[in-house]
Amino acid sequence: MIAPIEDYNGNLFEITNRSIGAIEYQKVSNNDDLNTSSMLVYPNPSKGLIHIISDLIKGEHLKITIFSIQGNFIKSIPINTTTNPSIDLQMNDGTYMYIIEDSKEKILKRSLLLISK
Repeated sequence: MIAPIEDYNGNLFEITNRSIGAIEYQKVSNNDDLNTSSMLVYPNPSKGLIHIISDLIKGEHLKITIFSIQGNFIKSIPINTTTNPSIDLQMNDGTYMYIIEDSKEKILKRSLLLISK
């Protein structure tokens, strides 16, 4: 489409370039990319002991990384996936964020976790 445009001085010119100056980029990740329905982390709220259930993680090298609600790193714990693992987080009461990643650092699940003893 060619559109005639008038500039500040009243001069007419045509725009033939269809680019609007948009920046194109590749998507990194969003919640739609995560296969969260295939992994269950419970209970939430927790007293510090959580359980992870998923048929997709058997034999995988996974880790759970915990962050404060402000985004500060707290700890990272390897997950034994030979069984449906239970993890004692040994943390104070509070609200935390966590991510579960595979060995390629692909995020499998991320969510909030409330610890209340």
